[in-house]
Amino acid sequence: MWQQAQQALATQVIPLNPVTAPINGGTVQTIAPDSRAYGVQPQGLAVISVPDLTAAQSQAEHPGVALQHNTDPTGVIHCPEGAQAKYCCAFTASDNSSVSIAASQVLNFNATGWEFENIILARLGYNTAGR
Repeated sequence: MWQQAQQALATQVIPLNPVTAPINGGTVQTIAPDSRAYGVQPQGLAVISVPDLTAAQSQAEHPGVALQHNTDPTGVIHCPEGAQAKYCCAFTASDNSSVSIAASQVLNFNATGWEFENIILARLGYNTAGR
């Protein structure tokens, strides 16, 4: 998945703020593909599998609300404290040393690969706060 993330960044237009742009009412900023992504290696990177929140745990946190993720595995974990969202399927540590991923999403490129892309971009010097 690391190599797939490198390939995506080296060959496709890269959105830098697709998460925060809609929240802040802005436009998505993009940059050209960056072939330097091929040179970034995953040294020192830990991938941490976090047990998914169960549907029962989610329901207990939202009594009386019809849940979107109401079957197990939910593919959802708690976001780190201070994040803009409460739930996610994966997140990168603020120091880019690890990726925490819902156990059921570890092999999903849209979760793990996205976080790998964020780490590669950060190591290349891009601001990934909006991703």
